[in-house]
Amino acid sequence: MARVPGRLTRTDPRYALARHVALKCAYLARGPSPDGASRVWGAGETGRAFADALGREGVAVALFVEVDRKKIGRTVRGAPVVSYEQVGRARGLPLLVAVGAPGARGLIRAELARAGLREVDDYRCVA
Repeated sequence: MARVPGRLTRTDPRYALARHVALKCAYLARGPSPDGASRVWGAGETGRAFADALGREGVAVALFVEVDRKKIGRTVRGAPVVSYEQVGRARGLPLLVAVGAPGARGLIRAELARAGLREVDDYRCVA
């Protein structure tokens, strides 16, 4: 399908990325993250956007999981950033994969499978 510049999905604020993130987080706060805390894989722009939207829904991010060595050991939105090798930390809290980089989702799914985690049961890709 060709891109149409005047199409509502391109111009109407109800279709903005921030609105989609807010809607997803409203659902997550009532479903997979009902205990008020979650883990987020991705401390970049997308992960921070999800953390902010989750916070508005009353869900705190307990920790961020990250592959970027420059981010590991830092604090983002008040939560520690840990290496992907520590993905099991805070097990029991929902894990939300919020990475928007092309090709990242497949790599993350493979890593989580190696860790014995199953999509939907143990984690959800939200971005």
